[in-house]
Amino acid sequence: MQLTAIGSRKECIPGPELLPPTHVTKPFTKTCVRLRETWEQVNALNNYQMGYGIDSATWPEGVNIPEEVKSLIERFFETVDTNRDDAGDILADELFAEDGVAYFGAHPFRGPEEIRKSRIHAWDAIETRKHKVLRVYTRAPNCNDFLFVAHVAMGLKNGKNVDGEFVGRFTVSHSQSKSPKLSLYQVWGPMQQT
Repeated sequence: MQLTAIGSRKECIPGPELLPPTHVTKPFTKTCVRLRETWEQVNALNNYQMGYGIDSATWPEGVNIPEEVKSLIERFFETVDTNRDDAGDILADELFAEDGVAYFGAHPFRGPEEIRKSRIHAWDAIETRKHKVLRVYTRAPNCNDFLFVAHVAMGLKNGKNVDGEFVGRFTVSHSQSKSPKLSLYQVWGPMQQT
């Protein structure tokens, strides 16, 4: 997917330094800054490659984990790390099984309707969130039960940052099919403020 901002190059977005000082006003300067930020966001999306959050994870050796399962886990983390209005719908309708359970914090959200509502206040205090899976473990011969160690970094709206490693568990239904679904997501771990 290729997105285009105003022009295809950063130089196409005028900055206040390109105009004589008599023509630069505060609203114009703010607009230029916002346009540049938008261009940088679009550029980051254009350079996006598969592997979000799981690209450097260590996976079990000697276990053939289906790519569909890895993609499911990857898409889960992409979804919870993105502040979008349809995140709950994606989790409920596309990623979790009908009887799926998601523990966000200590609270379990059971079934599609609760999972759908689980993201309503997920960004109330959080400005940014980025998960990175570090290591994945499984002993399940059909690749339907995983423990993992991951790191999460969150920027809070109050200006503080919280980050830390945590341990989690995914169980997957239909793990050998072309469309596996999450049955369980659960995490444990402390966070540290910086």
